[in-house]
Amino acid sequence: MGLGIYGDAHLWWENRGFLTNLVSSVTSLLFGVPTALIVLVHLGDAQTEALERRKLQRRAASEASAFWELTVRHLRSTEMTELKPHLRRLAALADRMQDIYDREDPADDEARNRRDAEVEGVKEEIRATAREVMQWPDTLEAALKDFESWAAEMQAQWDLLDQEVRPRIAEMGEPWLPAQQTATTRRLASELTNPLRSRQFAELHGWLLRLDRIVQSADDLKQLYSR
Repeated sequence: MGLGIYGDAHLWWENRGFLTNLVSSVTSLLFGVPTALIVLVHLGDAQTEALERRKLQRRAASEASAFWELTVRHLRSTEMTELKPHLRRLAALADRMQDIYDREDPADDEARNRRDAEVEGVKEEIRATAREVMQWPDTLEAALKDFESWAAEMQAQWDLLDQEVRPRIAEMGEPWLPAQQTATTRRLASELTNPLRSRQFAELHGWLLRLDRIVQSADDLKQLYSR
């Protein structure tokens, strides 16, 4: 470009059409090629980022959907308002069961038999009421095993979302659950111990209420990435 300006000042280009065109072409090449390369690199980076973003969104959608399906797998309804009356009934039965266990041990066999019969009666009511909330296996032993497996799967799926997907989502600036809801779900997922084992019947009602909040978070995530 400097050569062109100098040549213009000294009238070098008059009657030199070929040389003029040659210098112009070289000047354009020197400016055009780097500019084009910069533009192409920028477009390539933008395309790579867009592909990574879409890939991450698809994974978030897939993992969030899997989490939601896990949380509602054993529920009779995904609308917790339909389950509230049964939850209140479970709370009353849990209190009744706890009262029985808090009593002193019976002094004779007859009293012990009455206590055991009362315990079995309340257990049956708990199982019957719980079946209005959740789909249980036929036997308590099978329910215990399935309950623990289910809780472990839910916690593992939440850990995957929380520890692997969420940090990548944050890097990309994509939306996620509010911080408080994320922290609460993290805590609740870690507390999904089996309330049916070791006479923890009083915990069943609270367990289901915690599950309700986990289901809500799962549904929120699913809706967030069902776009």
